[in-house]
Parts: sequence; structure tokens; C-alpha cells
Amino acid sequence: MDLSKLKNKKILIVEDDLTNSELIIEIFDSIEVSLTCVFSGTEAIEICKKEKFDMVLMDIQLPEKDGYQVTKEIKALYPDLPVIAQTAYAFLTDRDLALSSGCCAYITKPFKKEDLLKLVIKYI
Repeated sequence: MDLSKLKNKKILIVEDDLTNSELIIEIFDSIEVSLTCVFSGTEAIEICKKEKFDMVLMDIQLPEKDGYQVTKEIKALYPDLPVIAQTAYAFLTDRDLALSSGCCAYITKPFKKEDLLKLVIKYI
């Protein structure tokens, strides 16, 4: 796995659960990547209007707006921005809904570090 592809990239983590966001941050701990964490869809949309990111890791179950709606709004601003859905929802219909909302990939929680990194490297 070529982690050098991630060097100096900016990733937005949209995750309302502090433990889950800390886990994701720890996965990227030894990699030279810039991480920004927000806890709601509204915050995600606002920060995307102000800053440029190379990727978004999008939780689906969020307060206010769900990750599907937030993804649609972010993709309207930046159609080429890769968004990976990360969710506890594991049904095929959930995967299809994530992809149809604009996500390039979908990973179910709990996920393995290697699986998340492979997806990020593939789409960044």
C-alpha cells in the first residue's frame, strides 16, 4: 500500500460520534495528511465553502441532515471531490443510496484500518 499518495492531502472527516472520529484520526496518525473533523452536516457544508479538501469521509447518520443529503450538497459545489460513505448501515440498499447520492465508495463500520486506507488511496 503506497501511503505516499496521501502526503500533504487534506481530508475532511464528517462524524458526529467523538469515539469514531478519534479512531479515524488515529488511523492517519503516522501519515503526513491534514485532517479536519466536523460533527454535523451543516458544519461540513460550511467548511467546504471556505476550504478546499482532497477527500471527505462522510458518516451517514448525522444530526440535522443525513450524510446522503450533505453529500449531494457538497457534490453540487465540488462535483469531482471524492466522498467515501462510512456507516453502520450494512444493507445493499444503503450502499446503493450512498452511491446514488454522490459517494464514490462505501465502507461499513466497524472497518479495518487497512480497508479504509486502501479506499482512501484508491480515490484520492
